[in-house]
Amino acid sequence: MTLTRMNIPSNQYIRRRRRLETGLRISRHHRLKCIMHFTCGFVRMLLLIKKDSETHYDSPQPKGNNILQRIGALVLCDLNDCIVTPHLAPSVNGEMVSSTHRETVSSLTVDLLSESRPSIGSAGTHPRQAPRLRVTFITPCLAIGGVEHWLLGLLKYSQANIEWSVLVTSSTLVEWSMLSLVRQFATVEVGERGGRLIDMADVIIGWGVHDLRHWIGDFQGPIVQVAHGVGPRTESFLDSNRNLASHQAAVSSSAATAFRDGPVTVILNGVDIERCEPKRRRDEVRADWGIAPSEVAVGFIGRLSPEKNPLATSLAVRELGEGYRAVYVGKGYGVDLRPDARALTPNAIFVPPVSQIGDALGALDCVVMASPAEGFSLAMVEGLVARVPMVVTAVGGVPDMQRHFGLSFVTVPIEPTAKQLAEAVKTAIHPQRRPFIEQASIVARTHFSAAVMARRWVEYLQSVFVVPVTKRCSPW
Repeated sequence: MTLTRMNIPSNQYIRRRRRLETGLRISRHHRLKCIMHFTCGFVRMLLLIKKDSETHYDSPQPKGNNILQRIGALVLCDLNDCIVTPHLAPSVNGEMVSSTHRETVSSLTVDLLSESRPSIGSAGTHPRQAPRLRVTFITPCLAIGGVEHWLLGLLKYSQANIEWSVLVTSSTLVEWSMLSLVRQFATVEVGERGGRLIDMADVIIGWGVHDLRHWIGDFQGPIVQVAHGVGPRTESFLDSNRNLASHQAAVSSSAATAFRDGPVTVILNGVDIERCEPKRRRDEVRADWGIAPSEVAVGFIGRLSPEKNPLATSLAVRELGEGYRAVYVGKGYGVDLRPDARALTPNAIFVPPVSQIGDALGALDCVVMASPAEGFSLAMVEGLVARVPMVVTAVGGVPDMQRHFGLSFVTVPIEPTAKQLAEAVKTAIHPQRRPFIEQASIVARTHFSAAVMARRWVEYLQSVFVVPVTKRCSPW
């Protein structure tokens, strides 16, 4: 079909030409929507100018250039959003669901994104161009634990979309090895109240901090509280900031129950695949540990704390008897559980935390994770990626993963007996289960990598920033 000017007025000709070339049929509804979005973008432009004028910048570059770039990105974001693509809901990795009643949270559904879906803001993958956000993560500690490795993966794989900063509220709870790793991807300040990290932030994420207002001052932008676990401790710091947070996120359906009310977005965890790949030979690592080739190494990965129930590994090994060795990879904080573990299994091996967890996983024959409660165990996913048979309790992210992918864990009851643990280990290491383990590894690498998790968080944080903050979460 061709279009000639003939007797068509110039303005009509242009409009028709554009419609033919682009294939767009802009209805009256779409036009009104464009006007609305442009108006919202203009209002946000004014607010952005006001914020920039009140913000202290250490950079010698002129503010005008930065602000004009961000204004342009915001306006283009609105126009592209209303013309080309439908508006994305705030939910990223799951439905924005209400947790007004605890009993309803158990029915949360997690609708995982397809791997073929491009991330918003990625060059050449999506017509919607979002600004590079400045996000400040506030945490009470920076040790060697699940949350720290979650944060490290998030920082590493979202650099193209987010400018990160990390504020650590306590200088006594810092592992300097982890601090050096985090500083590769983010600006870090320890024990500093407010300051430039807060002044320059577009979005704030809080975890584990009581009285968040003390650290953020009069910050008025979006504030996200994230739940990584369950139990009284988690509920305590979440409740202390209920009137402050504008958004709530959790790493699993189980962790979402820590919020008492309001909508909760579930974004499942992911692990750094590179970290899970062994760099050393299996026999070399086992020789360093003093494990004979014929012995079966039953391991525990993670923090040696009572709430993780690491002693379940020793209970299983004692029940299994000769030919089995208990191996603990991790570090304890507070209560020292090593004497109790040695009392059960005198030949137990204790390995300090390793940066390349794949070396340790590759040397193990089975991993036991018998926590009575979890948010979403990264060690569990790391074991799946490394193709290690897993014995777990059906808590945290396990029900979500089984429901959506049918991953074949060997599960044990909460507070299992030594006999139940021993039988589960023997089942897990049986050769007939090898195909299931290989399939579970493929699923974990595809859907639960840190790169995929980071993409989900980028989309979520961009949606949080785009939607204006009208009110905070209501008090319970």
